[in-house]
Amino acid sequence: MPYTYGDAVLPCDVVDYTIEVDEPLTSPTPRAVSDVSRQIGERVADFIVSEQGTAHIWGHDADEQANQIIDNVAHPDARAELRDAGRLLGFSPH
Repeated sequence: MPYTYGDAVLPCDVVDYTIEVDEPLTSPTPRAVSDVSRQIGERVADFIVSEQGTAHIWGHDADEQANQIIDNVAHPDARAELRDAGRLLGFSPH
């Protein structure tokens, strides 16, 4: 069964059928992060690079990471839409 992290939003116009079920949704079991995985993550997640620029995201909170990605990595034509989507998800993009 597929799952999402956080609040998932699904537009009603893309739903054909719904089935009410009285069972809890399954969730993945959290696993401990190994030292090797942590070291890889530290090196991989420091920067995001695109044709538009570079976002330094390591060590920043989620709001600042979102701002870095939108301001420095996203295509300029998509930035306003990404800010609006971020606000709907609870981020505070400037």
